[in-house]
Amino acid sequence: MPEPLKVLVIEDSNADFLMVERHLRQNGLTARCSRVDSLDGLKEAIEMNCWDLVLADYNVPHLISIRA
Repeated sequence: MPEPLKVLVIEDSNADFLMVERHLRQNGLTARCSRVDSLDGLKEAIEMNCWDLVLADYNVPHLISIRA
């Protein structure tokens, strides 16, 4: 049995994260998914793990940095 894919999901909605996780499972992928929704969480996840796949929501408010 192959090792599960390590999937990082950048998503602010837990419901959407669970939908992604369910979709992967229903389509035969064995995956270990983790969700982040903040810049600090993203930095920590990247530093602590080596990911096979990163899926990102196109709009995660806590990750947008506005600089003047």
